[in-house]
Amino acid sequence: DLLTHIRDTPLRGSQNDLYTKINAEAALVKALTGQLPTNSEIQLLGKVFGDDLAKTLLSKRSLGTKAWETTVDALNVPRTLMTAWDASAPLRQGAILTAGHPAQGLKSAGSMIRAMASPKFADAVREGLENSPNASVYEKMGLYFADTSTFAKLSEREEAIMSRLAGKIPGIGGSQRGYVTYLNKLRQGVADGFIAGNPNLSAKEYKDFGHIINIASGRGDLPKFLSDNSAILNAAFAPRYAMSRLQLPPQLVKAASGLLTGGRIGTSVPASKELAKSVAAFVGTGASILALGQLSGLWKVETDPRSTDFGKGRIGPQRFDFWAGEQQIARYAAQLASGQRKDSTGQIRDTNRLDLVGRWLQTKQSPAVGLATDLLRGETAIGEKLEPTKGGIATQAWNRLAPLFLQDMAEAANVTGSQWRALSAAPSGLGAASMTYEDSDWKKRADWLTANADLFTSDPNLLI
Repeated sequence: DLLTHIRDTPLRGSQNDLYTKINAEAALVKALTGQLPTNSEIQLLGKVFGDDLAKTLLSKRSLGTKAWETTVDALNVPRTLMTAWDASAPLRQGAILTAGHPAQGLKSAGSMIRAMASPKFADAVREGLENSPNASVYEKMGLYFADTSTFAKLSEREEAIMSRLAGKIPGIGGSQRGYVTYLNKLRQGVADGFIAGNPNLSAKEYKDFGHIINIASGRGDLPKFLSDNSAILNAAFAPRYAMSRLQLPPQLVKAASGLLTGGRIGTSVPASKELAKSVAAFVGTGASILALGQLSGLWKVETDPRSTDFGKGRIGPQRFDFWAGEQQIARYAAQLASGQRKDSTGQIRDTNRLDLVGRWLQTKQSPAVGLATDLLRGETAIGEKLEPTKGGIATQAWNRLAPLFLQDMAEAANVTGSQWRALSAAPSGLGAASMTYEDSDWKKRADWLTANADLFTSDPNLLI
């Protein structure tokens, strides 16, 4: 019978398989007696009896519940569109872990490409995670794997692809599958290698390692009241990703303490070694790329952390950022500590620390909330005026709905006046940011006067 089927079905991925089966049996009894199981119980039944049963049970929810879920999903469409039609997981959310494990990164990239082309392959990867011999260890680690099933809660999905509605748009479903598959396979591969080399660790050591992997792959910690709050999750663009970048520096301090004290203080030694390895590879790779580019004359590199261009390779008006969100953290930290910023003219200016924090928070808003904030302020986070004209509305729609890598390519072409220059922004499709914008008129005038100082009998700085 149905209860026997639950008992005979291996529910991998749980530390207590028996307890999970008891919960599944209780959920089945609810469904058979006319009660509606909770979402987590529906998820269990879906694992045993398939997605069709889960969809049927979900359809029985109240009209208000379904309306709220549809509204939340619709609000996530702009965010999903902005991260769609690319393969950005390797150099954005997965950049730190990819740098530390390049071989696994390549394997995961192969799986990503196959998943983009085949829903069946993506499903096979998900089933492989659930049925892995190491599944119970993954759970001991607290290792995060994005749930792509029909019944997955908002908080269980990758932040870049929280909308199911957007997934119905041609091409977006493929990029969603590729994004999730890359990160899931990367986490699994790194974890499997660690488990094979460390088969007899304590619960704390496994837990610390899982936490490190989550943070390094862009899955930061949120307080419980925030992590399950759909309204909060919709207000920010990617709160867990932002938190992962904020949590990395203090996690490095804990790792250093762990290595110095043999794990008695801070993070356990095995996890500390993993974090040190991945971060060292990440920083070393980024620094090497910048250094080689500068030595070859390809670009210039700003070394002052108070500058917006800190750590970026600059070719004329175009900037390349390989730091997967950490450059912004380093820059804001330097500006907050000094109370100063370096503007595009090279001048050091005092800055209000509260304004800095407010500006950072504004850049982390979701497209819908960001638009509301900008309308109230009358300008965007970077100071652009909102114009209630046809052109102004079209610009805002483009900025808040178009895929980010297409925006980067369009900027490169428009600002430089060369359509071919759009190709130089193609790395954005893999997660490396490209920004193209002209310096202010003030800066252009200052540069021209300095370059033509011999035309003046007085100090050209007096004319600026």
